[in-house]
Amino acid sequence: MSSFLVGLFIGITTGRIENDNPWRFLITVGFCGGFSTFSTFSAETFEFFRNGLFLYAGINIAANLIICLLMIGIGIWLGKLF
Repeated sequence: MSSFLVGLFIGITTGRIENDNPWRFLITVGFCGGFSTFSTFSAETFEFFRNGLFLYAGINIAANLIICLLMIGIGIWLGKLF
């Protein structure tokens, strides 16, 4: 969800707010980053590895990467429609 929100915000603000605006960073990195932390993803993946569930760890890594990139892309696309 946070990846989608980041993409949506980037899409809405592209061309309207300069790229180095502190508010843009606060919302994308600070606010949206609070919803979804890399440490949670890392801890889950680490537990899979620790328990010998290498396939699950690989699926978790691939799924998180693909879904997050997809959600950012969809968010940017929708944001540009506004």
